[in-house]
Amino acid sequence: MLLAIDSGNTNIVFAVFDGDELRGEWRSSNDSRKTADEYGIWLTQLMSLGGFTAADISEAIIATVVPETLYSLKTLCRT
Repeated sequence: MLLAIDSGNTNIVFAVFDGDELRGEWRSSNDSRKTADEYGIWLTQLMSLGGFTAADISEAIIATVVPETLYSLKTLCRT
């Protein structure tokens, strides 16, 4: 499955795709002070409610207009 992350000025949208099928979508306020661990705990809890785990994710893509969030989001994806 693919984890797609769109980090805008106000919100970050996380979406999980299985091929062309959207399996889950969640929105968080954008805060450049949030760490990869904070995003990870939040996201894995929401994913588990959808019936899948971080181990189900095999690919990730990040789009951002906020460079300050990129390090945490890249770390989240690598972990």
